[in-house]
Amino acid sequence: NRTIAIPEILRHVGYNTNMVVGVDPSFSNFTPWVKKWYNNNLHFDPSYEDDAILLKKAGDVFEESQKEAPTLLTIWTAVTHPPYYVPDGSTDGMTDSEERFDLAVNYTSRQALQFIERLKGIDWENTIIIMTGDHGQPTPSQLQSSDRVSPLSPGLTWVNMAWFGGFKGLPRGRVDRDVTLIDIAPTLFRILDIKTPNHFMGMDMRKSYPSRKHLLVRQKQVT
Repeated sequence: NRTIAIPEILRHVGYNTNMVVGVDPSFSNFTPWVKKWYNNNLHFDPSYEDDAILLKKAGDVFEESQKEAPTLLTIWTAVTHPPYYVPDGSTDGMTDSEERFDLAVNYTSRQALQFIERLKGIDWENTIIIMTGDHGQPTPSQLQSSDRVSPLSPGLTWVNMAWFGGFKGLPRGRVDRDVTLIDIAPTLFRILDIKTPNHFMGMDMRKSYPSRKHLLVRQKQVT
């Protein structure tokens, strides 16, 4: 309770903070936390489970907030999370998880591209977008062979992270190495030249540093 989150730090230096979510944050008792972190600027409606509606709302929130002050906007999408329900009905009756996933990603990608194009017309030269996954999922073969490959498989564990936008301080190119979510804050604060005490133990992802060991825990499984 004595530590502070990224949105709280940014709010201390003059940012507005908003969160738009496609799932009810009470599912893991997140509601009191996100209300604290985002100063009660939490936006949720059951209709936001459709990423088209979610990202339209996110664009509206960002556009209004950015008129007043620099803005941090956090978005949780829902379509690309199991069971990969696509609102246009194209996944109805489908049982193959890989096919459902492909359709869900295609659907969300179209909405995300429209959202990014809208951001380009607001304040693109000062915009940084950080995109990452909630979690991975096992492939069908990994599911069927979990006794041999371990339930903690690469498919289940790893997700990609992308940084892009019009902000001139963003590095360009691709980095093929392990990073963690706790690396986001140190990297972001250095890019924005925000000097403030914080508890984040990560590293600036733009710098070269030795590979770290990882302890992976899921339920009762450890590797």
